[in-house]
Amino acid sequence: MKCIDRCNNVSGMATGFSTEKILQYIEETETYYPELLNVLKEIPEYGNIAWLLSYQIGSLLKTAKKLFKKEEL
Repeated sequence: MKCIDRCNNVSGMATGFSTEKILQYIEETETYYPELLNVLKEIPEYGNIAWLLSYQIGSLLKTAKKLFKKEEL
């Protein structure tokens, strides 16, 4: 459930977070969520869901990093 919540938060962070908070959130997500999702991928009933969440979160973070890292420069 926490991974789904994080995915939702990542997808909407641009509308509610400051740039500083977005960059912090990206770093936190990249630090903790890949390992959690990898653990879930090993559980047969959660494997497909974990893979989809991993893909979605990764795509959102990649886009956000491109957009918000530019603002730092």
